[in-house]
Amino acid sequence: MVPLDWNIGLRLYAPCITVVHDHRHYRHSSLALCTAIVRSEKIPKPRRNLAWSRVGELGTRLWRAGQSESAVTLLQEAILKLELAGANTAAARHRLKLATLFRQLERLQDATSSLPKQENLPLVLLRYLFAEKARLELGTNRPDDATVTCRKLLSLWRTEPDATAERATVERATVESLLAMAYLEAGENAQAQALARKSSLVLGPWQHHENLGCLVTLTLAGGESGPLWTDSWVQKGLRQIQADPLLTFAEKARLLESEGNRLERHLRLEEAQRLHDASSEQWRNVSTESQPVNTFA
Repeated sequence: MVPLDWNIGLRLYAPCITVVHDHRHYRHSSLALCTAIVRSEKIPKPRRNLAWSRVGELGTRLWRAGQSESAVTLLQEAILKLELAGANTAAARHRLKLATLFRQLERLQDATSSLPKQENLPLVLLRYLFAEKARLELGTNRPDDATVTCRKLLSLWRTEPDATAERATVERATVESLLAMAYLEAGENAQAQALARKSSLVLGPWQHHENLGCLVTLTLAGGESGPLWTDSWVQKGLRQIQADPLLTFAEKARLLESEGNRLERHLRLEEAQRLHDASSEQWRNVSTESQPVNTFA
């Protein structure tokens, strides 16, 4: 039964993930009730788009917590409702999240079809679109296309009014890390190595999670291997990811798995196995992670 006061209902029945006796429990009834509230006609029409956007945010939170199936369902429903209501900017933001989700699940065709159209996107979403597009182009073995997309994205950051601000500097470094990957896949190892090193000098001190990609690119482009790499680069990258307080266990697992796959494609099997093992350890931690999911509060 849907509460008569929808606003109180949304707050009272906010779906969340709780940890009881070291096990993660879904409050399925709360989740079902919340979605029932949003689907009902009790919500005033001017607030329905906000409510559906909150559903999309919940989907993203569930994805971060490792619940991919529920995340896909909620994101797709939120996108459909927002687009039907003409809330295209809000829908585009959730489309980008859904594309990222599908890409990390290696459902690349679904990821590509989920991308929003470029026209009329706000600058912040246009940057997100180019970054996601570049990652998809790398994932589909199109390094030349990824190079072009990364350069477009860099130009957007260079035209930032406060282009010298720390945030803009870090964001440019993350794009250059992607560009270094594209150079590597295109066989331009010297450029890849130089750009990955430059990016790492920025991202490393910030303990940014994208620094792991820089370290792997440096390894692959520079031909480093054996105990030196094992004791230095991989441990440095692993420690940084494991200590990152902003990442959930599921996010850490996906990052390590992705870079492990990249090493494996380049036949660096020993190093790849190290990252795959670390990824598996993070997945084992998912069931004991205590992170509430409460986007309606």
